[in-house]
Amino acid sequence: PPGADYVMSEIVLSSHVGTHVEVPRHYFKDGQDLADVPLERLVGPAALVPCMHRQPGEAITGADLEQHGPHVRGGDIVFIRTDSGFYGTPRSHERPYLQRTAIDWLLDRRISCLGVDCSGIELRGAPEQPNHTALFAQGIPIIEHLAGLDRLPDRFYVVAAPWPVRGLEACPVSV
Repeated sequence: PPGADYVMSEIVLSSHVGTHVEVPRHYFKDGQDLADVPLERLVGPAALVPCMHRQPGEAITGADLEQHGPHVRGGDIVFIRTDSGFYGTPRSHERPYLQRTAIDWLLDRRISCLGVDCSGIELRGAPEQPNHTALFAQGIPIIEHLAGLDRLPDRFYVVAAPWPVRGLEACPVSV
């Protein structure tokens, strides 16, 4: 009607922008897309594992997770805090990475999802991404570029519901 506003926008963006969730289709063309991933993987009890002692380029090991994550329970969503989340800056890829022993530690606990406050979990510049492959082979989503982990206790509850779009391998998500 006259005098009323009616706004509609068009959104064009990368599926890997900002805080985003990645699912198995990111590495496996026949893997689960965002419409196939069970919501229980992205909503539920969670644990924070502090690993701020690791500098960019250093490995976060299974021993680190064992030492700093005794409160992690089977089926948890696990967030790893590195304090190296420099999103949108020239330093955005300065981060530690997860060593295979850390991935094995997480897999042994049958986690539901892994989240990090930085740009990734792999050794920067490595030609392959074995951590993604190992997690995705078990149906475990990965959330990158989390923010505000300094405000979380050891245990908390997560809701991270992405757009359930067929064929989509990643999506920005509010956590």
